[in-house]
Amino acid sequence: DGKSVRSYLYASDLAVWLWTILFQGKPNRAYNVGSDQSISICELAQLTASSPAPSLAIERKLEIDNARPKFRYVPDIERAKNELSLNAWVPLETSVIETMTWCQTER
Repeated sequence: DGKSVRSYLYASDLAVWLWTILFQGKPNRAYNVGSDQSISICELAQLTASSPAPSLAIERKLEIDNARPKFRYVPDIERAKNELSLNAWVPLETSVIETMTWCQTER
């Protein structure tokens, strides 16, 4: 129904995160990887559909049922931010546009 909430990290940011954790992270210390900026699947679909791409239609297989729980996975990245100066630098809107552009040119 699109209510689930997630976060997304652009591939270039992910690469920086993984290399930084590998070389600067404390041994045996866990770091959550990702973005702390949450977005619902429905909002992500709307953002993608509004990007400069061929027109996209959004279809919901299930109607929104407010009685159903909203699943959420958005990591707490404070440790990575504070200890390793990591962040999600590429905004989600830019990530979507860049990914759509890449997919169109790589076909």
